[in-house]
Amino acid sequence: MAFTTGRGHGFYPTWVGRTDSGDVASFITDFLVIEEPGDLGSVPGVDPGRGLAG
Repeated sequence: MAFTTGRGHGFYPTWVGRTDSGDVASFITDFLVIEEPGDLGSVPGVDPGRGLAG
């Protein structure tokens, strides 16, 4: 899988989620945008108390 990040070149840690039988079910990539858990208030669209605004 390849995609652009919009943040330039680099490497980002990615985890693969698997089902009980070992099939790939999901990918999670950390784009290293939030430095500390308390920094969520600076991310557009995120309510620090509730997560993603919707």
